[in-house]
Amino acid sequence: MSRTYRLPLSKLKAAQRALGAATATEAIERALDLAVFQRELVDGTRAMLGVDITSPDLGP
Repeated sequence: MSRTYRLPLSKLKAAQRALGAATATEAIERALDLAVFQRELVDGTRAMLGVDITSPDLGP
């Protein structure tokens, strides 16, 4: 589904450079992927609170 959004060109170009994206569409898609990944990290971290984590025994 195609939509139109009004985004500041300077912000879009800055995101494109920061993300190494070749196009504005790629920059937007990568930024959205990062937002979803950030939420997954936060949710995973919250789920791990109170869980004891020990180092694996790597042996001799």
